[in-house]
Amino acid sequence: EESLSTFLSFERMSTEVISLIRAVYKEMHHQGDYAKGKGRREFIPWLVEHHGTALYFPIERADGGRQDLDFDGALPIYLN
Repeated sequence: EESLSTFLSFERMSTEVISLIRAVYKEMHHQGDYAKGKGRREFIPWLVEHHGTALYFPIERADGGRQDLDFDGALPIYLN
């Protein structure tokens, strides 16, 4: 974690996996609650256009508190 001290606090760097999973959910999931997320408008159409025949693992819903989210959320991110 010493290497993280070079980042400024507003850059929001973290070593917590759950923070990454929630950020990916907000940005890419088709039901993500981030208003600027690209899941609904851009990500899914881009995925179909560029990788239409590829196997896609849906991103887990990351709302609320779920104890199994570390594993269930990380697997689709890694495989995609």
